[in-house]
Amino acid sequence: MGWAQDVELGGQLLFRVENAKLAQAINARLENLLLNGADPGELKLVTLKAGIGIYWGKLEIVVVSKELAEANSSQPKALASLWLSRLREVAEIGLLKLSPARLEMPIDGESTIAVSGLASGPFSVQDSSGRVQVSEDNPSQLRVKARAVGKTKILVTRGKAKAYLVVHVKDWAGRLPDTVQVQVSGRPAPGEMVLEAVLRSLMTQARVNPGCKLQIDVPDNYQAGLPSVPQGQQMNISLIGRITGSEDYYPVRKDIKAGIECVNLEPVEPNLLLVSNRPEQVEQDGVLLSYTLTPKEPSRLMYSHMNASSQDRNLWVNLFNPTDTEASVLVDWSFSGPSRNEVNVGHAAAQRFLNRLGVGAGYVLQIPPNTRLELAEHSLQRKELLSGFAGLRMLKGTKLEVEVLSKVEPGRNDGSKLVHLGAPFNPFKIHPHGVFAQPYFEEWLELAAGAAPISFNFGESPWLIDFETGLPNTGNFGVIYRWHVALSNPTNRTRTFGLYFTPKNGAAALSMLLNNEVVSVPFTPRNAQVGVRSFQLSPGQEMNVDLTTLPEASSSYPATLEFRELQPGEAGPPESRER
Repeated sequence: MGWAQDVELGGQLLFRVENAKLAQAINARLENLLLNGADPGELKLVTLKAGIGIYWGKLEIVVVSKELAEANSSQPKALASLWLSRLREVAEIGLLKLSPARLEMPIDGESTIAVSGLASGPFSVQDSSGRVQVSEDNPSQLRVKARAVGKTKILVTRGKAKAYLVVHVKDWAGRLPDTVQVQVSGRPAPGEMVLEAVLRSLMTQARVNPGCKLQIDVPDNYQAGLPSVPQGQQMNISLIGRITGSEDYYPVRKDIKAGIECVNLEPVEPNLLLVSNRPEQVEQDGVLLSYTLTPKEPSRLMYSHMNASSQDRNLWVNLFNPTDTEASVLVDWSFSGPSRNEVNVGHAAAQRFLNRLGVGAGYVLQIPPNTRLELAEHSLQRKELLSGFAGLRMLKGTKLEVEVLSKVEPGRNDGSKLVHLGAPFNPFKIHPHGVFAQPYFEEWLELAAGAAPISFNFGESPWLIDFETGLPNTGNFGVIYRWHVALSNPTNRTRTFGLYFTPKNGAAALSMLLNNEVVSVPFTPRNAQVGVRSFQLSPGQEMNVDLTTLPEASSSYPATLEFRELQPGEAGPPESRER
């Protein structure tokens, strides 16, 4: 028999068959199976009429006949078993194997990959992502260097053999400082604002990678909330800072010592009002409001928007220092929502704003040069509304850019350029937008027992005008109204005065600082009068009543406040607390 052609893989003898043509066909079949990752566990012997077949799954490799076995000085079953064992051993080795075939690496890290298999010759590496660099250390080892965050699948070839290397390059989610010092103000500084101040101050000092989020955990003994900090005092606490993100980042956790000092910062009346309420219903990505502040422009921002998109939407308020020197700003931020209850959102936001205003609450942020700080971040589901306020007063620096913007999720607040959104002015719909100067009205009034009632309106013309567009703030939303009312009782018997609230144009709610007490009247129908507070004066007594309010989102204006003397036996509103 003229035969004796060997079948080899990687220099390993597998079979000896009749002729070269058959050997070549078997070699091609085996290489194809190995190149395509066939499972060695599927190798088996099958008894056939012609002899014992060696199969890889359903594919026949070779049949050991009686004649072939005799030519190899063996029996069909014994020879087939021997050849199967050789083939299984070679298949287990494979043509090209990488160990490990999956890597997780920190950015700028290095790792080595062991290379084994029957293939020989130089390596070829195909990777178009640029996230990693792969080089050959020696014929049995590759070196991988991480260059950019993300996942990549790299094709490694050697001769005809190929294998894939999957590399996930991860970065730390950010970097946190060891300590943070915060200045707050207030009489006292409210505990929930103190925690907010620490978080925002950390944001100016930490490095937080794109898509990651900074959070702080309070110690167990402060789970009910941080205590208020009286003016002139300091509080030192230990907090846990966390930065977390997607699977591309390792989480960061660090113990941070925070020092909070409550300083006396005399209040300054804002001379600018920034209003972002048009478009009220946001359905595309873009900038809703932007303005550049100077130290001579203490300002108040009021924003109120609804998500009109079919998917969740993010909304942010940014402060950007575009200069080469540090900027310092006194901030007071409060908000309500998001919620689909439009009525309650505007009312709650006004009450929270007045609560902070009543105690002069705020905190100082140091914004490094050419740095953007995320002052507020909100996630709104479909049809949800939110309303917020931010007091902004520059203490140091030359200018500060304020920006309200929105993107559908998973859009990021990454500084990318966005279109400036707008909506045409509609005199029949009250959705103000713009920058308004001198956003406050103040009046001094007197009422003595026996005199006629006094009344005063708010949220009525004259409207403040946007000095950039000339359009009005119809309803004077966000404008502060103050009245100082001197009550007196020159008679010889006790007299009681009542304060009443009446919406004049539609349903409205009332949020008011009354002698630094925040009082609230729920939504009231048009022309329905509701008692707010009563004031009892003894014979000869005088009493000063200070009122501060503002037209709030979702209410209709104008509205009227009235002081009048109650008649003997007449039921009045709840009595005001003593000053």
